[in-house]
Amino acid sequence: MAEFKITDLTELAAVDVDVSDLLEIVDLSADVSKKVSIASLKTALVTTQAVTDAGALMDSELASIADVKALNQSVVSGAAPVFDASNMTNIPSVPSGSDTQVQYNSSGSFAGSDGFTYVDGVVLTSQNINHKPLTVSLANGQIEDGFKLKSFAGVDLVKLTKDGKVVAVGGVDVSGSLVNLSSRANLSDNSTGETAFVSNTNGSNANKVNLTFSFTSISNALGVKKGLVINSGFTPSSGSNTYTLAELNPTINQTGGASGITRGIYINPTLTAAADFRALETANGKVKLTDTYSAGSGSLAGSLLELNQTWNTTGTVTAIKANITNTASNASSKIIDLQVGGATQFNVKANGVINSPNMPTSSAGLSSGDLWSDSGTIKIV
Repeated sequence: MAEFKITDLTELAAVDVDVSDLLEIVDLSADVSKKVSIASLKTALVTTQAVTDAGALMDSELASIADVKALNQSVVSGAAPVFDASNMTNIPSVPSGSDTQVQYNSSGSFAGSDGFTYVDGVVLTSQNINHKPLTVSLANGQIEDGFKLKSFAGVDLVKLTKDGKVVAVGGVDVSGSLVNLSSRANLSDNSTGETAFVSNTNGSNANKVNLTFSFTSISNALGVKKGLVINSGFTPSSGSNTYTLAELNPTINQTGGASGITRGIYINPTLTAAADFRALETANGKVKLTDTYSAGSGSLAGSLLELNQTWNTTGTVTAIKANITNTASNASSKIIDLQVGGATQFNVKANGVINSPNMPTSSAGLSSGDLWSDSGTIKIV
């Protein structure tokens, strides 16, 4: 290793030497005023400017030199370093947009939006049987609907209103074994007449179905099987409230020669083999038919009750059967009472006695087959 003796710092400018080569940097025989110490020499040689000019950093410029030395990936502009964000702090809570907007990645930068458009939709998966994949909480005094499903053109298809009503513009098609619609249990409370389920159909479309229920075939040999069950209650203690479990309100207006059949309820089963099929049955309550249209004007001649049945059997058939359990009744009770304008024209009493209070007592003006009473004797014209 070379040895140098320096008597003046100005001489260092012409010397190309490494600091480690300086074994003796003080000449004791030199002028005392020109003597230098190791510390003075280090300060003179290692300056911030000298380090900067060399493209390096001084220890004093770094908050933690150990952290700099620990870097194992490039952090220059354009690089893509990967960091663990679990311990990152001071990340902005609102990187972009306003406080009411959600944030999303827009070409590598934060952006705010009032909503999102997803190409493949959104999938919410619950990781626990006690977790709810989606919960929407409405504001106190909510005015707008709680949920809407729109078409690409922005037309409402399905919406859930703020008060829990489901509105389906295109109708509802339900496939499954059970449909359970829950309505108000007590209409004597402060009911505002809301409807539990609403379905609107564009009447201009042909073969349009408002509500379709498709149930799987039931093959069980035992038990009671039901396709549709509607449970409700009506328990007022006062007042004149009325109650209807199911109400149909179609509007029919056939004009211009239109003559198609219209129906309120249509039961059209496929009876391949049915031991005891009952198209309509009531366990309790009366059946009341009221019609003011079928024969109510012009030349209309519709029947209030029309029964058609095909007989092709060796069995004994009864077209109309009334079976009354007469545990107790008034003596004037009738099995049949046919009236016109509120006045009885023909009746069958509970004991089987037939009565026609207006039976003619003369055959004059009667048609063939008419009955008349000849002093108590029934005769046929």
